[in-house]
Amino acid sequence: MSTWSRVNTEIFSVVRLIVWPNGSKSGVRTAPLTDSRQLLFSAKLPLHQVKKILTQTKFANLDTEVHSLIFQGFGAQSWVPAVSKAIAIVRHLNERPSAGATLPKISEGLAITRSHCHNILRTLVAHGWIEYDNLTRVYRLASGIAADSASALNSRTHLAAIRPLVDKLAGETGFPCTLCEPIADGSFLIVHTTADADPFVLHAPVGYRFPPGTAAMFKARVAWLPRPELEVVLTQWTPTPHSRATIMDKPTMREDLSRSRIRGYARSAGEYIEGFTTLAMPLFNREGKVIFIIGVAGLEGLLDPQESRVVRSLVKITSQVHRMIDGRPPVDYPASP
Repeated sequence: MSTWSRVNTEIFSVVRLIVWPNGSKSGVRTAPLTDSRQLLFSAKLPLHQVKKILTQTKFANLDTEVHSLIFQGFGAQSWVPAVSKAIAIVRHLNERPSAGATLPKISEGLAITRSHCHNILRTLVAHGWIEYDNLTRVYRLASGIAADSASALNSRTHLAAIRPLVDKLAGETGFPCTLCEPIADGSFLIVHTTADADPFVLHAPVGYRFPPGTAAMFKARVAWLPRPELEVVLTQWTPTPHSRATIMDKPTMREDLSRSRIRGYARSAGEYIEGFTTLAMPLFNREGKVIFIIGVAGLEGLLDPQESRVVRSLVKITSQVHRMIDGRPPVDYPASP
């Protein structure tokens, strides 16, 4: 069977599952739209291939509603064709880690015109994601793709190891804890949260994003930056008045960040939600970059009197995390034996 025939067969199999989910070829669709999206995406094939098959005789009599469901499920309108094809090429080569593939094989296997496929391959080679053997004319995945995605792979690995320690911190302190990941847009994504030890604390679930500039998280992320980098961040910083206590001017924020670094942890006293105190510390990877932020929150009247005790536990846990992941915090970052 040729590669193109195999691809056609794969598409037919997926379409059959979508159109006749119960095995009866009545043309009546009973599976929900989310199923079609999942099935079509699992095929890992470009949309134009699916469209080509659907317009052939075998599926020509399908009513327009079924066609619409299939195309919507595949998310056609939100895709950039060139990016989709580049991803398909990477996946194609990933299935052939040793043998690799030549331009004709890739072009035929993915139904991409040879000239377009060649341009995409050249671009991927230029960026170090793919390597080309001039002698055999074979393309293979290169180490550059692993290097460019290493932070995502490492952060996921680190997350699994850090979660139990965050739970331990909550147990020791008696206050709920969150683990947030700084996002490129300046927001902070909750990737782990403990069961609320304090029922009066506003609970934010995993997946919730604290907006850019959220007091404790923002302070923990930038307080240990070198002074030139910190000044750049402050120049770009736009304060948002979350409460009456929110810091709204750069001189005050600069002073507060200096105190945070000297103190050894960031502190928000009602700056995000009035009546709540949050203590936070950053976690660094082996390159010295902040990858997560641990936060402990509680009502002012409950957490403030126990702040020293809570901070000791917080420092102890962050030290354990850094030893475990080979984290390299700045020299003036607090540590416990």
